[in-house]
Amino acid sequence: MKDTKAAERYANGFIDAFQTDDLPELLVEVRVLKEVLHVEPEISEILASHVIKEKDKLSILDPFSTESKFSDYWQNLIKLLSEKNRLNLIDEIIYFLEQYILRELNIVKITINTAHELAGEMKEKIVNFLSDKIKKEVESSFVVDPEVLGGFIAESDNFIVDSSVKRSLEQFRLSLIKM
Repeated sequence: MKDTKAAERYANGFIDAFQTDDLPELLVEVRVLKEVLHVEPEISEILASHVIKEKDKLSILDPFSTESKFSDYWQNLIKLLSEKNRLNLIDEIIYFLEQYILRELNIVKITINTAHELAGEMKEKIVNFLSDKIKKEVESSFVVDPEVLGGFIAESDNFIVDSSVKRSLEQFRLSLIKM
């Protein structure tokens, strides 16, 4: 909990340096770093290690921070985290940065579960329907889940829209029980 609060504070301090116009490009960079840390989990382990020297940890993140459009900001953040022995927080800081940027850009990430793979046109209709309902831009990922049976289940951090055949059948079953 203590580290989560610290990570959130570092993320908020970092994001304060940016203008709203910079946020789409910053989101791309945040996601690149997030993907690197996800694909190479050893990097996070190295950054969390108490055995590896801080200068060695810095050298791992150097290629990212120097190639970035916002290299000065990233270098300052990484240097500060290194000085405070907080490089282990980078995963959580990235999480908070992404959440903040999405909120500021009025974007919501939604996972949409369907029984079968859908055609692009149908996916677009579902995304547009959800976007109209929540009045936000939808960033969607589709997952095939045969248990849905038909329809879809859309989930984000804040809500669930269950428009599945499975749910309809369950509601029908419950209504029969109440009779």
